[in-house]
This record gives sequence, structure tokens and C-alpha cells, in this order.
Amino acid sequence: MRNKTRKLANGNGDRQRDGDKHRDGDKRRDGDKHRDGDKHRDGKRQRHGERTRTRLMLMNQFRLLWEQHVYWTRMVILGIAFDTPDLEATTERLLRNVPDFEATLSQFYSAEEVETFGRLLRDHLVIAAELVTAAKAGDNAAVAETTERWYANADEIVAQMNRMNPFWTIEEQRSMWQRHLDLTIEEAVATLSGDYARSIATFDAIEEQALMMADSFTRGIIRQFDLDTGTSAAKGTKGRGKRTTRRRTRTRTRT
Repeated sequence: MRNKTRKLANGNGDRQRDGDKHRDGDKRRDGDKHRDGDKHRDGKRQRHGERTRTRLMLMNQFRLLWEQHVYWTRMVILGIAFDTPDLEATTERLLRNVPDFEATLSQFYSAEEVETFGRLLRDHLVIAAELVTAAKAGDNAAVAETTERWYANADEIVAQMNRMNPFWTIEEQRSMWQRHLDLTIEEAVATLSGDYARSIATFDAIEEQALMMADSFTRGIIRQFDLDTGTSAAKGTKGRGKRTTRRRTRTRTRT
């Protein structure tokens, strides 16, 4: 009887130990699953945070570029209108807007695409100065010819942007660029005619509209490179947007 009792006790002990091992194994597996889940959630939050920072940096960069674009354009208009001694230096600073734009765009597009956009943007700035100079001189024929070239250049910029990014649509960009030109002409006319209050009021509208243009640049890149979810949409855009991997936007604009 004592032997049977010992065997029964031993059997119960073995089952208890087996049960403890099983429960310990379950706990370890549950713990591993919990840690894996935490790592997955942490990684997801980190990637979301990185994409959010990239979007904010990109938005701020384009807003800075467009602010500088319109402010230095105004400085050149004033320099031409009043023969200021800093006109040459001001013009040089305005033209620096071109490589600053190129530096930002080169993070997403090919060198050839960016170079073409930069050349057209430089023409946009140079023609604007020629137009103001012709208007100040009262050369109506030159004003008409230069105005036509300026709007044609804007159409070229719009077409190039659409080739680079299908989310920069022809319709939206043409409307914005034409509005930008219309307002700049109004600003120059008001300045040259001595209506400084209207010139300033027009520039307020120019600044607001420039920020809208900046945000349209940002939205297009966010959609093309899918900065919301992290999977590039550029793969399905027939070669537009050559880079399907993104680098964090760096602020390269010199001040």
C-alpha cells in the first residue's frame, strides 16, 4: 500500500511539474508575442513620425522658397523703379532662388528634370525684370512682346512640372502661375505710377497666393511619393518621378 501511495504521489508530482512547464511555456510565448507587438507598434509610430516630419519640412521649405521668390522680386521691381544702388546685388540674390529650388527638387527628381525646371524658372525671373524695365521706359512695343514671352514661359513651366509630377495638374498650375504673373504686373504698374498703397496691397495678395503655390508643390510631392503611407505612388506614373525612395528633406536655402 505504501508503495502504491508513493507511486501515486510521484505521478501527481510529475503531472504538476508538466503543468508548470506548460504554463511557463505559455507565459513565455505570450510575453514574446506581447514584445513583438510592442516592437511592431513602436516601429509603425516611428515611421509615421518620420513621414510627418518629412511633410512638415517639405512644406516649410517650399513656403520659404516662394516667400523669398516674391520678396526679392519686389525688391528688384523697386530697384528698377527708383534706380537704387543695390539693384545689381538684389538681382543676383533673386536669381539665387533658382538653385535653391533645384536643391529641394533634386531630392525627388532626376538631374535633367530639375535642370529644365531651373532654366525655365530663371527665364521667368529675367523676363520679369525686362518687362518692368520696358514699362519704366515707356516702350509699349517691348512691353507687349515681353509680356507675351512671360506668359508663354509660364506655360512651359506648367508643362514641365506636369511631366515631372502628374499630381501637379496642368489646370491647377496654369491658373496659379497666370495669377502670379497678373498680380506681379499689377504690383509693378502701381509702383511705377506712384500708387504705393495699391502696390503694397497687391503685394499682400501676392504673398498669400505664393503660399498657395508653395503648398500645391508640397501636396503634389506628398501624393506622388505617398508620404502619408510610405509606399511610393511614383511607380505607377509612367516614369514620372524617377525616385521611388525618399530622402528626408533638408533645408538648403541660403539666407
